[in-house]
Amino acid sequence: MPLFLKMGAFVVYDGLAESAKREYSELKRALEKAFCLDRVAAFSELCRRRLADNESVDVFVADVKRLVRVIDANACEEWVKSAVIVGLPMAVQQQIKAACSLDDRSLADIIVMARSIIKSESCKVGRDQIRGHRFNAGKRVQNDGERL
Repeated sequence: MPLFLKMGAFVVYDGLAESAKREYSELKRALEKAFCLDRVAAFSELCRRRLADNESVDVFVADVKRLVRVIDANACEEWVKSAVIVGLPMAVQQQIKAACSLDDRSLADIIVMARSIIKSESCKVGRDQIRGHRFNAGKRVQNDGERL
C-alpha cells in the first residue's frame, strides 16, 4: 500500500500503528479524517463558493454537489439548485430568475440556461475586444482607456 501513497497520504500512513496499516477500514478512516471536509467546513465553503473566471458551469456544479453531499448525503436536488444559482454571477442569476419560475425548473434546466447565458455574454465581450473596444463600468471605451 505505501507504494501508491503520495506526500501527505504517506505521512499519515507512516504515522499509523502497524495493526492499523494492515486493517483497511482503519487506514481508510485515518485518511478520511486527515483529508476530508467535515460538515461545518463544507457548509462554510459552500457559502463562499462562486463560479470562478474561466470555470465551466459543469465543474462548478460538480463541486457544489460534492459539498452538498458532505453536508447531507440525502440532500434533495433543490438544495443543489439553490446553491448553484447563488454561486452564479449576479447578471446570470438575474437573467435566469427573469426567464422562469425557479420552482418549475430542474437543476438540469438551470445548468443549460447558465451555460447559454455565460456563452452568450463571453461571445459579446469577445466581439467587442476583437473590434478594439472593451467595456468599463458599462461604458464603451477604447483599449487605451479613452471613452468613446
